[in-house]
Parts: sequence; structure tokens; C-alpha cells
Amino acid sequence: GNNNFSTTDITLNLSGVISVNKHQSVSIGLSGGMLQKGLDPNDLQWENQYVNGTFDPSNPSGEAIDLEPALMGNFSMGMAWWYFSKESHMMTNDQIKATAGFAYHHMNQPEIKFYASEPDQLHSKLVAHGTAQIGIPSTNLAVVPGGFFAMQGASTEFLAGAMVRVILQ
Repeated sequence: GNNNFSTTDITLNLSGVISVNKHQSVSIGLSGGMLQKGLDPNDLQWENQYVNGTFDPSNPSGEAIDLEPALMGNFSMGMAWWYFSKESHMMTNDQIKATAGFAYHHMNQPEIKFYASEPDQLHSKLVAHGTAQIGIPSTNLAVVPGGFFAMQGASTEFLAGAMVRVILQ
């Protein structure tokens, strides 16, 4: 059945950009707020509620669900870096641009509790990414490699690839 699972996230974000020099900038961000998760089990159907193949909602479910919506703090932070080798000129195509960054979400690993006997943590999530655009001088081509990495609990994701950018004249 429908469990009406809900998430409410009220967050305050603060960030700033610092120019390191004429070719580089750094951005730092912080995020903090309150997170609430809720669950309405009234329309859920459990195996114990079926008798001879027929659903009977008056049968007890046998599930120990802690139904109180949980309100918890949730904090994250991140940083990004930008690099430009020099002023870009379309005709010479000799610029190198790069970006890289990371974020650390759910730093405090708030507790999520739906089963009264089995509290669970919202695992921290680490994210890292990077891209570059490398112009091939005196051509209309640039190589654009990039990558993305995320890890949360037992889950890991890694993406990498590259494109060729063609400037149409």
C-alpha cells in the first residue's frame, strides 16, 4: 500500500568565493538545518494481515514501527576550485580551464528511526568532481575530460569520460 513517506528539509546555506589570483578562484560553502522524515503506515499491507489469501486490515501486522516523525539536524560542507590559464581567444583556442570540487553531506550522520528496535544512521556522503577544457592551439578543437565520484554507506559511484569540443566557424 501507499506509505506516504515524506521528507521535509529546511536548510540555511552560506557560501563565498575567494579570488586566489587572476587565474584561480576558490569557493567554500556550509549548509545546516533541520530534516524531518515521516511515514504513515495506515494503508500498508503486511504478510501477517493475509489469511487464506485474503487481506484483513484488522489482523495485527506484527511490525514494530516507530511512527513519530523524527526531527534531526543535518549539516554539509563543500569546496570548489576554478582555474583559467589565460584570457580565451576563439581564434587561437589556447586556453586551459579546470574545475574541481568536493562535498561532504550529512556530516553528523543523523539517526533515522522507523523500526523502534532498529535505529539507522543516515550515512555521510562524500562527493568529488572535476572537469577540464584543454584547447588545442591553432585549431577549433578542445578536449574536455571529466570525472565524478560519490560514496555513501556501502554505495559507491564513479563516472569518467571525455568529450571533444568543436568550435563551429
